[in-house]
Order: sequence, then structure tokens, then C-alpha cells
Amino acid sequence: MVTTDPAMLIYFNGVDNTKNIPNENYARELLELFTIGIGNYSEYDIREAARALTGWAVDGLDSKFNEEFFDSKNKEFMGKVGNFAYSDIIDIIFEKEETSKFICRKLYKEFIYHIPDENFVDELALIFRNNKFELKPVFSAMFKSDYFYSDQFKTTSIKTPNDLIVGAMKQFNISELSPLDYYFIIESSDKMKQLHFDPPDVRGWEGQRKWISTTTLPMRNEFTDSIISGNNSKGNPIGFSMNVLEFARSFESSEDAVQFVEDVINYLFIYPLSQNTKGRMLEKLLDGAVIQDWSTYSNQAETRIINFLKALARLPEYQLS
Repeated sequence: MVTTDPAMLIYFNGVDNTKNIPNENYARELLELFTIGIGNYSEYDIREAARALTGWAVDGLDSKFNEEFFDSKNKEFMGKVGNFAYSDIIDIIFEKEETSKFICRKLYKEFIYHIPDENFVDELALIFRNNKFELKPVFSAMFKSDYFYSDQFKTTSIKTPNDLIVGAMKQFNISELSPLDYYFIIESSDKMKQLHFDPPDVRGWEGQRKWISTTTLPMRNEFTDSIISGNNSKGNPIGFSMNVLEFARSFESSEDAVQFVEDVINYLFIYPLSQNTKGRMLEKLLDGAVIQDWSTYSNQAETRIINFLKALARLPEYQLS
């Protein structure tokens, strides 16, 4: 169980939580962030939960229970009294309907839309409770629902930095990296404010509009520019890049400039682009050449395709998923 996982015990000072000196860190986050949410518990409940969570220590990579440090006196938690241990606290929390709603609300916000539909959340929560808190039936209901497939909610999420990185690498067929290449990936993620395994606090990253700022958007553009061209903003090689001509020729329309632009846009974007934007992208690809002269075998083709793909990846719509 995550409550007694060694990493959690260390991260939230569970190893310091003893009957003589209770530590409320994990008890607070258990209620506030992980299960039932603010407004559904009291400060007293936090203190009593902390007492029930005492007695745990870390031994190497394992956790162990030390009864000597456990508070064995009765606790009063959410209206119930008893000599509760950590598992009893979890059971009591999940007896509350709001717990199932709180968790399903988080799932809705993650997979459908950041503003939840409370009626559908209630439906998912009921499924959650009726299936003894198994998540599989909840996911099944959610992923088969009209909400999940609604056009209203398509492309309403801003890509996380890691979504942008992994998604762009896959779209541009970049897969073979050396160990040194990963330093560039990690550095780029850090510049976009999502350093791997280092969230800003226990809540994690807030996401959505918080991902985009005057600092992070240029870093996103710099990353896509770099993996397309193979050079960073200073013109220095990053160590890898996409094969531009191979990518272009993977489209049957590669020798038809108008259709090629249309097909690449359909491949890269979920959000529909305007005809005006498509026209500008065609101009970027041609770079002054006439449509009839377009060919991926011309001397300037590689440079033109690079600039075309860079322009596409810099569009605001590319930040949406």
C-alpha cells in the first residue's frame, strides 16, 4: 500500500511519526490531496489520523511496523472511535461518498476536461462504489461515454512538456538516441518547467495554462526547432535530428505541394487549422518558388521542408492535445 511505501514514509516524514511526537504531514495530504478533499474533514481528523499512522519505519528498501512507536490508544476519526491503525483510517475515508466523487472528479479533469461535469462525476462515483473501488469499471464507463468522444472537449488540453517532447519525437520519427542525447531531452524538459521526477510540490504540476508563459513557450519552440533541424538556437548540433526528406517522402503527396501541406497538417494536428493558416504554411514551404516547380528532389527542398515543419510546430495549435 502506498501509505506504508518506503518512499512515501520518507517523503512525508512518516518515519518521524511516533506516538510521542506525531507528524501530521502525510495525514494532511492523505485527506486533502489523495482521497476526500478540502472541506470534508477537520483539523482534529488530521491529528487523529496522524496518531493512527504512527509506528512505521524504513529498513533499506522495505518498510516495517514497530509496535513500540505506535499510538495504541483510542482515536476519534470522522465520527468513529477505536484503536485505529492506518488501514482502519483508509477504510473510514472510503466509507464517505465524497471520496469516490473526489477521485472520479480528478479522473474526469485528467482525461476529459479541466472543468468537471458534476452529474457525470456522480455517475462515475456510483460505479466506483458499486465495484468496491476498483478503477477498471470507472475507466471503462468513462472511455465509452459521449463525454470522452465529444467534439466539445477535443484539443482542450495544453500538452505537458513531456507530452510535447515524446509526441514530437514520435511524430517526427526520432527513436535512436545515444545516452548523451538524453541530456538534451532532460535539459529541454527542465527549461519547460517539468523536470523529470522533480515536481514543484506534493500537488505535482498544475498544468493547463500554467504550462505556457513568456519563458516556457520560447523553450517549447526551441525544442521543436532543434529536433527538426538538428541544431540548437545557437546553431550548435544537438547530436540528433529527424530525417527531413525521408519524413516528407513518407507521404504519397510529397511531390504535390498543396496536398502535401494538407496531409502533414492532418498528421500533426488534432485541432483544425484555418484556410488562412494553411495558406501561410504553403507559402512557407514554397519559399518563393511556384507550385509547379515544387519537388522534394530540388536543391532547396530540405531547407524549405525544415522551415515549413518548424513553422507548423510553432503554431499555438500544436500545443494542444
